[in-house]
Amino acid sequence: MVRLQAGTLYPLLHRLEEAGAVSSRWDKTTGRERKWYELTDSGQRRLNKQAIQWHEYSDCIRRLLKPVMDTLSPGETLETNPT
Repeated sequence: MVRLQAGTLYPLLHRLEEAGAVSSRWDKTTGRERKWYELTDSGQRRLNKQAIQWHEYSDCIRRLLKPVMDTLSPGETLETNPT
């Protein structure tokens, strides 16, 4: 899980909104005004494209690391064997 501070998250959401990837709306039904963000169709397409790219990238890294990972004992990680 990635933890983002408000100083990081909200500027990111504003940039995504300006790019048309998310839309926002204000809601007061809980008694407190809150801003809700939602992916637009364009944002969903962008997410799908970037998810595919990330999957391809992670597959490439996995293939590069496979020879190293194959040398570890079952259950061993690089953290338990930092050499």
